[in-house]
Amino acid sequence: SVLKFVAVKILYGPQGALTTEIEWSDSSLETQQTVNELYEKLEGYLSNSNDLVKLLEDLDAAHAAKATLEVEDAFTAGFVAGFRYLNDEAAYSKNVNFLK
Repeated sequence: SVLKFVAVKILYGPQGALTTEIEWSDSSLETQQTVNELYEKLEGYLSNSNDLVKLLEDLDAAHAAKATLEVEDAFTAGFVAGFRYLNDEAAYSKNVNFLK
């Protein structure tokens, strides 16, 4: 829990904005473009019903929240795995052995 808190604080600043610049891959950018196009197309089909447009917006917001939480969980897992790796390397290195 402490490492997750630290990892999230590293990723996000006080206002909740990303403090680390992420370089998105071409695949990610292309996929986002596809998602945007499909969303607009579906929104156009549903534009005759306010209830369906609202449902689409709610689905999109819930999916975005889920994706955000997954990114935070993945970052935390990577942070912990990296910490454990470096801890093991430092613990058993001939030059740095803080377990003595």
